[in-house]
Amino acid sequence: METKEESTQPVFEEEWAVQIGKEQFVLNERQIKLLKEADVSGQRGIIWFDKFAVSIPHIQSIWLISRKIKNQLPEGTTPNEPIRTEEEQERISKKIQEMKEKLMIKLEKHGAQRNK
Repeated sequence: METKEESTQPVFEEEWAVQIGKEQFVLNERQIKLLKEADVSGQRGIIWFDKFAVSIPHIQSIWLISRKIKNQLPEGTTPNEPIRTEEEQERISKKIQEMKEKLMIKLEKHGAQRNK
């Protein structure tokens, strides 16, 4: 059973590098998982990918290049807040200011009527 804490853990997108001789290959999560499974299971041959192959006995090193949270919103936004351009923000700010002014006028009129 999955707890709430487990379900809110971020899911990462990773890029890995594999050094073989003078060549360096960049692998995604799926590719590095296949390479790791082959190595752990004792395979000592070549692992073929779409555009290249990796010879397990010739691997010199493997390292993590980058790790990012998948589907992360740009900094400064929240899930409930759409991403807006400066023009949109300016237009919205003007509209809010106009509404505030209209509300203040209504409140002043209402207050003046109460005092009569």
